[in-house]
Amino acid sequence: MIVGFALFWPVGLAVLAWKKWSGATRGEPSAQEPMRLGGGLDHDTGNSAFEDFKRAELARLEDERRKLVDAQAEFGDFLDRLKRARDREEFERFMADRNAPRPAV
Repeated sequence: MIVGFALFWPVGLAVLAWKKWSGATRGEPSAQEPMRLGGGLDHDTGNSAFEDFKRAELARLEDERRKLVDAQAEFGDFLDRLKRARDREEFERFMADRNAPRPAV
């Protein structure tokens, strides 16, 4: 592929496309695909103790995820309050400047 690019760039592109296409058709995971959380966790191992552990851990992680979502929402509300306070302060400063007596020129 490198020699193809060095000699004639369309050949290098063709080899690159062929390698990409051939890898995708064999079902190989692409390096650009993100790993999926929970991939393959649906499969039952047949071991009841492990399945109980897995269920408990997944429930714990779901609770943690919910806590993070709630914390993110609270932080968004906090930022909104800060923005409103800043907007109010800027508006009041504008009104004070606007209503201030102007010196005669």
